[in-house]
Amino acid sequence: MKQVKGIYWFGALKNVYGEAATYIQAVQFAIICIMAYTTTINPWLVDNGIILPIWSAIILFVLFISGIILFAYVIGIPSHYTFLKRQFRDHGNFTHDDMELILQNQKRIMEKLGIDDGV
Repeated sequence: MKQVKGIYWFGALKNVYGEAATYIQAVQFAIICIMAYTTTINPWLVDNGIILPIWSAIILFVLFISGIILFAYVIGIPSHYTFLKRQFRDHGNFTHDDMELILQNQKRIMEKLGIDDGV
């Protein structure tokens, strides 16, 4: 299937929304946490004789989010780039091809000028 050349405004919209989505999701998650605490978690805890103040719940939510962020940093991001590198390698990467051509031309120029780069 042939791809469309590219629609500038659609790409710009996707890019801006993708950047904003992180903040939108953070606000949504905070609202969900507050709702979960007030409607489900706190009543269940109180029914079982446990008093958990809101500040304690906030600390638990922050620790939970910190664990997710740590997981993303340690495992998620490196795995993402490993996948992308393999995709570029297996399906062609014009930047890599251009760099190879640039390095070959640079080597030829340096040989003509008698310059040794020491590598």
